[in-house]
Amino acid sequence: MSCRFNPSGTLLAVGLCSGTIQVYSTSNGNCVYMLKDSHTVARRLPVTALRFLPYRQDSQGDMLLATYAGGQVNFWHVSTQTCVRFLSEDRQTLAATISPSGSHFLTGGSSDQIFVYDTESAACVNVCQPSASLSVMDGHRSRVFGLTFHPESEKDFISGGWDDTVQFWDIRQKHSLRKISGPHVCGESLDIDPQTNQILIGSWRKEENLQVWDYNLQQKSQTVPNDYRGPSWIYSWSLVEPGVPDCSRK
Repeated sequence: MSCRFNPSGTLLAVGLCSGTIQVYSTSNGNCVYMLKDSHTVARRLPVTALRFLPYRQDSQGDMLLATYAGGQVNFWHVSTQTCVRFLSEDRQTLAATISPSGSHFLTGGSSDQIFVYDTESAACVNVCQPSASLSVMDGHRSRVFGLTFHPESEKDFISGGWDDTVQFWDIRQKHSLRKISGPHVCGESLDIDPQTNQILIGSWRKEENLQVWDYNLQQKSQTVPNDYRGPSWIYSWSLVEPGVPDCSRK
């Protein structure tokens, strides 16, 4: 259901439908860690999103943020296979992202709300959501499956979901600032290239399932052709390094 490389590219974390996270060494392909606890084993609900925290001087190894379909939000210390922090949301939690410095993280899910958390305290500091009026499209009107910060901003992020929009937000604001219409996002399939300021968007559909959009203009730049194996209904991918999409599509 989800996959993510660590910042150094030495590990690949893969979230399974059973609630277990398997962490592989990229040098030899071996599974080196299994992340699970009594909650995830008992509930056996899918791991919906994975994000490694950016490296910090005070960090002792890789830290991984994981969300689960039952509303769990876990912080894992990978090398000790230990859950060091646990949150619970009253919804299905389906998406997450972390700011470039690691100071904030966001979650989205089965509601139209995106929660903004302070990473250090784990306190919710804002809720990003649409206006009450249905005539204004300044937020999502259905489930949120994709979230990502702009790689050069601590405040700006984008989101995507079932309502066929990608919304542009500031974590300090209640409502979205602008949007693009069209992409049908059903997983971790949003990313921004910091060099070109382009957005790579994957959609769960047969046609035009992988597109590039201009971040500033909110205009589609190109549709990536299907490969020789035929179309993919895209759920997720992981980037080996910033701005370079991995060719394997899940």
